[in-house]
Amino acid sequence: MQGMLPAAIRASEILRIDADLRATWREFLRDLAPLATNASPNSPRPRKAGEPEVWIAGSPPVRHGNIAALGLVPALEYDLCAVETANETIRRIGNATFDAAHPQITAETPINVLNREATAAANLGRAEAIRFMLPNQLRCLTPDHDFCDFKGGGPPAIQANRMTFRKGPGAIGVERIGRMAQALHAALLQSAPPEPGGDPVLHVFPAWPKEWNAQYTLSGRGGYLVTSSIAGGKVGFVELCSHTDGECRIRNPWGEAGVNVYRNGKGGETARGSLLRFAVKGGETVVLAPAGVSLDSIKAAL
Repeated sequence: MQGMLPAAIRASEILRIDADLRATWREFLRDLAPLATNASPNSPRPRKAGEPEVWIAGSPPVRHGNIAALGLVPALEYDLCAVETANETIRRIGNATFDAAHPQITAETPINVLNREATAAANLGRAEAIRFMLPNQLRCLTPDHDFCDFKGGGPPAIQANRMTFRKGPGAIGVERIGRMAQALHAALLQSAPPEPGGDPVLHVFPAWPKEWNAQYTLSGRGGYLVTSSIAGGKVGFVELCSHTDGECRIRNPWGEAGVNVYRNGKGGETARGSLLRFAVKGGETVVLAPAGVSLDSIKAAL
């Protein structure tokens, strides 16, 4: 509800409907209980002295389920906790919860087929975790215990394309590829707002290991097709193809440094600051590059 109500209010404003309900929704949102943590009253997992505050699955009363379990759902859903989240307390609790759930991640840590916590790691900006969680989920490190149970006289069947056989060769599984792809996208590009219902902020390579070179074209919120590259831990450029008129908000990939802005192949603009904001038009292509990088060199890279 903490994520859905702001989205409903924002949608109501955009669509110009249900104006009479917004005050009630805002009151309801204001009076919601905070997300359950080990520091909540009557917590089923009481916070011990010296322990950080972490999210848990819920607060009593409930009839079923382990509500004392660590909960990373706020780092997965409804824009409650991501790299652009403005609420520092939320980000602190999110990272502490991730650390408690995954005190050590190595090349031998199994990430099972339906596990979504690689996406949580990406949303939290945890590149050091992504470096192991992405390949480990794809490799299926424990096939005997991970929905890969057709042996056919040999080891569980894991195909060269990483698809798996479940209950026989006619039951091909692709779930792990989908989960891994979701985390991959979040590690390469995020476009979550600073708070639920807010304006999206593009953020390239928010959780990408510096050891990995990459180039991609992905969709971002706000009607953008984003192309970017990274090599040796340095972002080379960002190309934005806008489908709508509006204001682009993008985290500066080069820190506070000045950025050259090319519109439809023409330069003449410079943007500065950690958060870049500039107007765009539908059908326009905008290229961002650090000072000293020419558009010709970017085109050669593309």
